[in-house]
Amino acid sequence: QGWLRSTITKKDTNFDNRYYVKADDGSQLWMTDDLIRPCSGTNTENTQAASYKIGDRVDGKFTSGWYPGTITEINSNNDKPYFVEYDDGDKRWMSEVHLRSGSGNNNTENTQETTTAQPTSFKVGDKVIVKTTQGDKKGKIIKYASHKYLVKFTDPRLGDTWCKPGNLEHQ
Repeated sequence: QGWLRSTITKKDTNFDNRYYVKADDGSQLWMTDDLIRPCSGTNTENTQAASYKIGDRVDGKFTSGWYPGTITEINSNNDKPYFVEYDDGDKRWMSEVHLRSGSGNNNTENTQETTTAQPTSFKVGDKVIVKTTQGDKKGKIIKYASHKYLVKFTDPRLGDTWCKPGNLEHQ
């Protein structure tokens, strides 16, 4: 049906990518960040692109901490305009709010861990219970990246959601 102008009213404290949104038509619901984009006319592309340049060292924020990398590409038409190649081998597009000028230091809590190494407590295929603001929900881990797990919920009305290990337990 198209895009609907809305306001993010709060962030889900259990999930990095979910927000409570109030639309101009009065409707309210939880949405994942892949369904949200800046409103046209907010000029986010021009303000973001001026902050960093190719070759800049940055730290990228993830749930588990800050990780050092280098900006290798910029696309000001993208809502995540900075392509960062991280020192641990991870590569991804990032928004400015998740970047800071690089310190060059790894997150001390995760110096031995890479974004492709999974903690031993969970693995792809595990059946899990996810702690959500609406109660515990059953699901299955379908992917692992950047220290988080993508869970496909048993209830087909719920969308797949990225979860921190602290919000998961085995079924």
